[in-house]
Amino acid sequence: MPEQAESEEAKIEALLEGWADAVRRHDISAILAQHEQDAA
Repeated sequence: MPEQAESEEAKIEALLEGWADAVRRHDISAILAQHEQDAA
């Protein structure tokens, strides 16, 4: 896998892990932090 693809994959994985952690903590602000304002 090219280095750029690995970097992008790592960013996506970190984003998903952060979201999953926020869900486990029931932290609504953190859950919605990456969403567009009008999506909520």
